[in-house]
Amino acid sequence: EAAPTTEAPGAVPGLVEDGKLILVTTGNFPPFTKINESTGENEGYSIDIGKEIASRLGLELELPTVDFVAELEGLQNGLYDMADSGIWPNEARQEAGFVFSTPMTSTGIVAQVRAEDAATSPGLTEGAMAGLKVGGIQGSSQEKFVLDNADALGYDEYLGFTGAAEGLQALRQGRVDVLSQDTLVAGFASVTFDDLDVAGPTVEAHPLSITFQTGQEAKRDAIDVAIKAMIADGSLAEIQKKWFNSCIPVPGDINEAAPYETLPGGDCETDAPAAAEPTEVPGLVEDGKLILVTTGNFPPFTKINESTGENEGYSIDIGKEIASRLGLELELPTVDFVAELEGLQNGLYDMADSGIWPNEARQEAGFVFSTPMTSTGIVAQVRAEDAATSPGLTEGAMAGLKVGGIQGSSQEKFVLDNADALGYDEYLGFTGAAEGLQALRQGRVDVLSQDTLVAGFASVTFDDLDVAGPTVEAHPLSITFQTGQEAKRDAIDVAIKAMIADGSLAEIQKKWFNSCIPVPGDINEAAPYETLPGGDC
Repeated sequence: EAAPTTEAPGAVPGLVEDGKLILVTTGNFPPFTKINESTGENEGYSIDIGKEIASRLGLELELPTVDFVAELEGLQNGLYDMADSGIWPNEARQEAGFVFSTPMTSTGIVAQVRAEDAATSPGLTEGAMAGLKVGGIQGSSQEKFVLDNADALGYDEYLGFTGAAEGLQALRQGRVDVLSQDTLVAGFASVTFDDLDVAGPTVEAHPLSITFQTGQEAKRDAIDVAIKAMIADGSLAEIQKKWFNSCIPVPGDINEAAPYETLPGGDCETDAPAAAEPTEVPGLVEDGKLILVTTGNFPPFTKINESTGENEGYSIDIGKEIASRLGLELELPTVDFVAELEGLQNGLYDMADSGIWPNEARQEAGFVFSTPMTSTGIVAQVRAEDAATSPGLTEGAMAGLKVGGIQGSSQEKFVLDNADALGYDEYLGFTGAAEGLQALRQGRVDVLSQDTLVAGFASVTFDDLDVAGPTVEAHPLSITFQTGQEAKRDAIDVAIKAMIADGSLAEIQKKWFNSCIPVPGDINEAAPYETLPGGDC
C-alpha cells in the first residue's frame, strides 16, 4: 500500500505558488546578488537570506533574475513573492504602495571611482562635480539621489545602466567618471577589482529591506518572524560576515533615522553597540521569552526526567524548536492539567501543550489553537493480565468496572459524557497520568481512559500494562493559546508549519513515538488522518 503523501508547505499567506517562495533579484548587484560564473548559480547576501528564510518556513526557494526596473514592476504585477536586490524602503516606494520587511542591514550611497582618481575625486560632493560624467543603476536609490540633486552636485552628464556589472564596466572603461553606488556594493567592488576605489563622503544612510507587493502585509508579517529570529539568533550576523567581512548595524524599523548602532545578535567580535533583542512574537507574557506550560506528567508529551530533573518529551522538543526558530528563551513551568488551562486563560503563560485536543467545547470556551502537530485517539489502558478479556471502552460492556481518567482531559470528558452508554460502575479522576497509572497498577481502577499515544508509551514502559478494546474519538492535537491571542498563534504557526514541511517534526515524532504520526490539515478535520509530515517517514 502506498504511504500517505506529505502535506505541502503552507506557512506563508499569499504565496504566488503553493510550497514555493519566489525571490526575485537582478543577479547583478554583488555582494547582494550575483551569478557565479563557474556554477551559473545565483549567490550573495540576499540569496543566503532567502535560503535561510525558505528553510525556516519549509518552502522551496526559486530565484528568477531580471533587471532592477523589471524586478519591482514584476513584483507589483504578482509575478514574485518578494524582491531583494539591496532595496531601500524609502518614502517614495512606501507611497507607491510597496510593503517592506523589518530591515536586515543598513548602507548608504557613495562614489565609486577608478583607483587612480580616488585621491583627487570629490565623490558625491555638492558643487564640486563640474565636468564629470556620473552613472547609476536604472531605477535605483543611487540613481534617484544623483538625479534629484543634479543642480546641487553640478555634474555634466548622467548615464543609467541596467545593473552593477554594466555600470562598473563603464567606469573602468572611462565612459563615466563616478558611479553612484550602494556603500556595501562599492566596498565589495573595491576589494574585487584593484583598479576601483571609493571617494568622498557617504551620504543618505538608510535601511535595506525585502520588498513585497502592495497589500501583502500578511505575507510580510510571516517572513518577518523568520527575519527577526535570524537577527536575534546570530544567523544574520554569520551571513553578514560571509559577504561583508563584518557585522552591519540593523535599523529597528524602516523609517529609523541614522546613525545606526545596533548590531545583530551573534558573534560580531566587537565591544560596540549591544546586540539586537530577540524577535517579538505578538502578545508575549514576557519580552524575549516563550512560556510553555505543561503538566510534566503526561509522557511521552511531557515528563520530568528523574535523573536530571528536566522536563522532556514530544511537546517539550516542539517548544524548544519553535523557540529556537523565533530566537526566544524557552521557559517550562509545570502545573496540573486543570491549572494549565486556567493559568493560560489568566495570562500566566504564552501557550499550553500537554497533548491537547482542540475540541468544540474548548473552541467555544474561546481557546485559540495552533495548526495540529499530530493526531491521536482515546483508548483503554488496562493491566496486562486483563488485556485479553477487557472490553476496553466498549458501549454496554463495562458493567462492574471502575474507570479512571485525568481531571479536565478529553479522555475524562469522553467517559463522563458516555457514562450511561458505557455502563461502568464508578469513575475516579486523577491529577495526572502518573497518578492514574499508579491507581491502575494497584488495582484501584480497572480501566484508565487514555490518550492513544500515551497508552502505547506506558505499555512499552511498564510490562504489567497494555491496551484493550477499540480506539475511539480520533482527533488532532494542537498547542493552545489564550482567548484573543490569534496574532501570537499565527506567529507560532509559521514555525510549526515549517517544521511539518522540512522534516523537523517527523524527527521529533520518531524520537518519542518510534514512527511518524499523521498530521491533520486543520483543527476541525475529521478522521481518518493520512497525511504524514515531511521528512524521512
